[in-house]
Formats: sequence, structure tokens, C-alpha cells
Amino acid sequence: MIAALAKTIFGSANDRYVAKLGKTVEAINAYEPTISALSDEELAGVVEATDIFARVSPAQKNRIILALSVGRVLARRGDEGAWTYLDEALSNAVTSGDSFWLLKAYPAHAEAHWLAGDRDAGRADIAAALERLPHASATTVATILPWVRRLGLDLPDVTLPDGDPAVALFAGDHEAAAQAWDALGMPYEAALAHFD
Repeated sequence: MIAALAKTIFGSANDRYVAKLGKTVEAINAYEPTISALSDEELAGVVEATDIFARVSPAQKNRIILALSVGRVLARRGDEGAWTYLDEALSNAVTSGDSFWLLKAYPAHAEAHWLAGDRDAGRADIAAALERLPHASATTVATILPWVRRLGLDLPDVTLPDGDPAVALFAGDHEAAAQAWDALGMPYEAALAHFD
């Protein structure tokens, strides 16, 4: 009797599972307008990144993402503990062999070197990232190129999508680049555009 009452109030385990799936389906469906608005090139980049993301073990993905996030924050605060996280992220990215992860880890490492005043080490990290640039989506390329310029390396010959903040940055319109990055919810990059 109590079990029947509990089932009536809370539903069966199956009912709860289906309800939970409903939320996931709603969340996935919410992305439909964003996906529909992507160009073929942008969608190909998303598919490539998703495929690469799926090839790395979940534990490895989690470690890279966590290490990059914590390492970047600590580096931006000037905390020496950043290297523990950034080195781990880079090590896991190298172990994975996937350009997707290497193109995340090398620029984070380069940024930390730049912030610490070690431009040579930053250049070495960005040079390693540039070797993987042909495998990068346009969005990834646009996030790496400002570091190429900041660290005094020659910009590779690439085409960026119209409207990308990096286009305005390289045209010398730092204010427009900053506004564009702000509009994308990227205030740190906007601040760097003012710095550049």
C-alpha cells in the first residue's frame, strides 16, 4: 500500500527516468536555432570538434578541461600554482594527440608564459600550436592568432570569417574588436584588445 502510494505521488522509476530524459531532449532542442544558423564551414568545425571530443576518454577530457580552466584563472591572477594545472593539461593533450586539445592547451600555456614575462617560452608554445592550425576550426584559429601577434610571430596566411573580432583587431580597430568580444561574452579578450 505504501509503495503504491509512493508510486502515485512520485511516479515509477521509469516515469522519473523518462521525465529526466525529457529535460535533456528539451536542452538539445534548444540548440536547434543556433545549429541552423551555422554556415556549412562552421557546422563542419562543430562536427569535427565533437568527433575529436568523443575520441578522448571521459576522464582525460575532464582532466584537460578542469586543468585548463583552473590553470588559466591562476595564471591570470599571477599565481605560480597555475603551472601545475597548465602542464597537466598540456601533457594530457599531447598524450591524446588530438589537434583539438593541443590547440586549447598550447595557447593557454603561451598566455601564462606571456603573463609571467617569458615571451620566448610563449612563442615556443604558439609555434607548436601553429603546426596544428590546418586542423583547426575558424573559431579556434581566431582565438590563437591574437597570441601570435602579441608574441611577435609572423601571422600565417589564413582567412577569418567576416565579423570575427580578430578581423577588426588585425585591421587596427581595437575598439571594434573589444566591442565584438564583449558582445560574445568574452570580456577578457575584449580587455586584451584594448591592451593590444
